[in-house]
Amino acid sequence: LQHLAPDILVEILSYITHNSQGLSSFGALCQKVNGTLNEESAWQHLCQKYWHSSDARLKDWPVLSARGLYRALEQWMPMEGFYVLTTAFPWGLLALLRIQSGKLCARVVRFLPDTDKFSEIEVPLFEVSICEEKGNIRSSISAPWLQPNVAATVAPIESSQLLASAEESAFFMSRKIGEVGLFQARRAFRLEVGEDSVEPKRTGKKPATGNLGYPYGLQDYIDSDSDQEDEVVFLSENWSPGRLGETEDEVKQHTSAMLRDMLGSSRSQIPCDLALIRSPDEFMPADPSVPRLRPGLYVGDYAHALYGQFRVEVLLLDYVSLTPDEIRAELQDPRRLFGRPGGGHPPPAQLQALAEMNQTITFMRVVKQCGDLHVPMGATTFVAVCADVSSVLTQTPAPSRVQNRQTWSWESVVRSWRGFGTLATPGFARPSWATGWLVQFAHGTGEDRFGFVWDRNQDAVVLKWIGLQDTCPFLQRSWLPEDVR
Repeated sequence: LQHLAPDILVEILSYITHNSQGLSSFGALCQKVNGTLNEESAWQHLCQKYWHSSDARLKDWPVLSARGLYRALEQWMPMEGFYVLTTAFPWGLLALLRIQSGKLCARVVRFLPDTDKFSEIEVPLFEVSICEEKGNIRSSISAPWLQPNVAATVAPIESSQLLASAEESAFFMSRKIGEVGLFQARRAFRLEVGEDSVEPKRTGKKPATGNLGYPYGLQDYIDSDSDQEDEVVFLSENWSPGRLGETEDEVKQHTSAMLRDMLGSSRSQIPCDLALIRSPDEFMPADPSVPRLRPGLYVGDYAHALYGQFRVEVLLLDYVSLTPDEIRAELQDPRRLFGRPGGGHPPPAQLQALAEMNQTITFMRVVKQCGDLHVPMGATTFVAVCADVSSVLTQTPAPSRVQNRQTWSWESVVRSWRGFGTLATPGFARPSWATGWLVQFAHGTGEDRFGFVWDRNQDAVVLKWIGLQDTCPFLQRSWLPEDVR
């Protein structure tokens, strides 16, 4: 050990544990190891190995000693990524956490449709300041909605603890969306205000849904025998659908008011739950005959007045290849592509014909990260077959022209792929698969443009890549240490 360079020695030790406390404990081995663990160069090497430090990234990270930086990064960097605010189920809101200007910055991301594109609007949620005092790392949370002398805490929670507090969650089987499988997350945390966790006060009765502003008769869709438990205090009127703002300033101001209503109290009754959006597989078929859509997050404007400010929905797209045996297994017990909360819902009937092809098939899967009253966040909204299946599936002719829901203009279709879209009544009741088409439109803006259209309709939501992913590549978490991916 005495003849090893510091960077080699700490790298060997890090294969036993890369935890900073565990590494520091090796100092008890001998004076040489203890001296090495006190050298800045050793921790600089570990920052490069485990946190991919570079000159460019160091400009955004807090100014600390190399050892202090390593400790700060192992605590806060795994939190970087795209999240969905599950408190607002079934709608949800997209959030982005990243280290900027020496702080962990959390922003809610809203989208404002503009002709055939979207403005991406970032609204501050909270910031974590990080400093070093006598070798100890200190952190503090600040936010525009936080009252003076009031503390806020961030702590991990289990997926089963995720709660919905939007009034519209009354339409669904339970507010405990994680426990009943309405929304699954591999990693989540809760932002709470006040020193003690607050048990929400129960109203003792279900909320009155007549003031939601929905068309008469929607209440008839709710199952009167629902398993919905007694409800707690709900989010404020600012969280109701209402209408989507017309300018960026209007959207920012309204979203800031929503966050103040939810969190701006020393005894906040509604916690802010954030669930990490899973990283899609980087796999993308090389076959030029399949859609040229990158795995990742997309946004679409449903242009539905009923959904108001939540009419713009965020979707996660990736590709899944299934072998013949896996397709047959999906046919018997749908989990990979066509699963539903609670199970018991059959896959599309046409899957049998695909199984009989007896070949590996690649599918495009699109899951809502921000949803609506019918198909909520966390549900698969459509699946497309990235193969020529015209010989086995009963064909409804692919549309040659489709109406763009965002612009209401008719657009020509240049390519199409068979697919299956989700239909449901409010509360995600009686979900079913309906056949449709993933369509590619003629170039209008110099990029590939896609949408999904059902056989029975002639309009489509055009998907747009969320540009923030180009500057926040950590949606792919494969480079993180394995235990924090």
